[in-house]
Amino acid sequence: MDISAQSIKLIDKDSTLFIKIPELKARKEKCLAAIDKDVSITLPTCLIDGLKDESMQPISSDLREKMIKVLEDNAKLNEQAPEFEGLEILRTRRDKDEAIKKLGEFYFKKLNDSLYGDGKKLYVEHSAFYEIFKSQVSKNLIESLSSYCIEAEQSQAFILSKNKNTRMSVRKNNIKKLEQIEGEGEEAVSTGYKEWKACMQAIQNICYKSIYTNEEIKLKINYTSFSVLNKTYQVQSADFDYSQKRACGVVNYLKVARQTILKITEIQQLINYVDGDPKKGKKDPVNWFKNLTGKEDFKSTGKTYDELTSMTSGELATSGFIEEDKKIQEKIQEECLKNSNLLACKDFLTEDVEESYKLAAEYALKLEAMMGKIEKMEPAQLKKYLKEQGYNDERIQELEKFQDELKTEIIERFRAEKEVLVTQLWNDIESKSLKVKDQDVVRSKIEKIAEELAGRGEEFTQLVHYNNIISGYLTVSGRTGDKGKVRNVQSIFRELSDSAYGEEIEGFDDLGGEERLTDIKKQLAEAGIIDPKEKREVEGLSINALNKAVLNYHVEKLDEKPLQGWDTKDQDEIATN
Repeated sequence: MDISAQSIKLIDKDSTLFIKIPELKARKEKCLAAIDKDVSITLPTCLIDGLKDESMQPISSDLREKMIKVLEDNAKLNEQAPEFEGLEILRTRRDKDEAIKKLGEFYFKKLNDSLYGDGKKLYVEHSAFYEIFKSQVSKNLIESLSSYCIEAEQSQAFILSKNKNTRMSVRKNNIKKLEQIEGEGEEAVSTGYKEWKACMQAIQNICYKSIYTNEEIKLKINYTSFSVLNKTYQVQSADFDYSQKRACGVVNYLKVARQTILKITEIQQLINYVDGDPKKGKKDPVNWFKNLTGKEDFKSTGKTYDELTSMTSGELATSGFIEEDKKIQEKIQEECLKNSNLLACKDFLTEDVEESYKLAAEYALKLEAMMGKIEKMEPAQLKKYLKEQGYNDERIQELEKFQDELKTEIIERFRAEKEVLVTQLWNDIESKSLKVKDQDVVRSKIEKIAEELAGRGEEFTQLVHYNNIISGYLTVSGRTGDKGKVRNVQSIFRELSDSAYGEEIEGFDDLGGEERLTDIKKQLAEAGIIDPKEKREVEGLSINALNKAVLNYHVEKLDEKPLQGWDTKDQDEIATN
């Protein structure tokens, strides 16, 4: 299951920032007319590159300057928003997914019960919600990496198979590797975690088609082209293209989440420090609920933020998601395909094609304008660019030593990501648009959706199980009073004690069932990894760790090694407990 695109913020449906420009509006109308005659033409490519018959030329340099100016003028109107990296759409989504809705209802009830209990707890400090939100986003970061790596193998250069059955086979093998534990004590890790760690650092290289170097395990993979990669690894061209699309989806999500964490951190600073500046000292706490004598806040339940935002595969299995997902698939197969009642499945397609096209046009044009803006970046703007990505002044000063190389890398990365994401969005829109009356075409689209949804419940269960155990090997910085770094092993034991694989689920491969879970517990004990008795808070992934371990620039490797997993020392001061 490709979860990297879930929960991505959509562009405002009323956004017509670029189509308001007369020349672009005219180009869009001409492109749509051409698409009606030739379905192979894509709107984003036509808007930017023109038409092959030369009846419309590529965007001129003058028009591109107009687009950049619109982008800059809009940035001035919203100074609180990032100038270079915003929260962007990756793909369309279907709002009537009853299985996802059921999962959301389950999670909301769990959170509500934990926060308010039996109703005697009448309040929750607003700072708690920021902690919950940050904890959830941090978990989503790790899960997005796992959504790719659960289907990847080091022997195949972490290139995913386009064939779903092959990916399912790889998934099962990677889950089974979780019970193979090497080393002892603090050095003990599963074979599965070691591969995950190498894989998650390779993801951006796959997206950007660059060279991946991992000094720790003496691994170097050249992703610059399929022909180069194929000299060392026997992979398929279609798999290479599919993997780049998936990898760029993960990278895009990581960037969105990074901006979210930065914004939450900024709000927390404003709440906790004088003028939002930690150097000026903490504000005196204000208790808005001091008159609620005898009332308790949610912390009296003994729940940690980590627990509030965690979900085991066992919880997923009882949430109603799997049952509802099966109903959706039965409806597609029985009502729509078997009985040829395609209208019964129109909810799975998008009827508002015009709105979808407007979103695609705006997205493509915005990225094109941003590409032009980045290419013209001066040193001061480069510094702001890095600042928006969470780099501190000291680190920026170090990176400025490689200013020319860094700017070149930023441009190359943005161009590679732009091309993949724009193409992916357009393909997603076209595959789900109900603009044609040809029943065979509509049927083909529904069959494709059915193929995508097939096995989704099992895939999601596998991902939650896999990710919870992987997360347990990550090092974390705890709260004040903790001595050094500790690992998030409570995530492992929480999953093992409430796993979907400890029970039978119809149609699912139990992957060894309770026997495998017992074997993992036994190997953990032999390796000296024990379930912590006391409940402890776990900080999420810091921007510092994300930038160093996953989204790092190649120039950074000239003088620094990436961090391992989670590291939250930069955010300890901002904790609002």
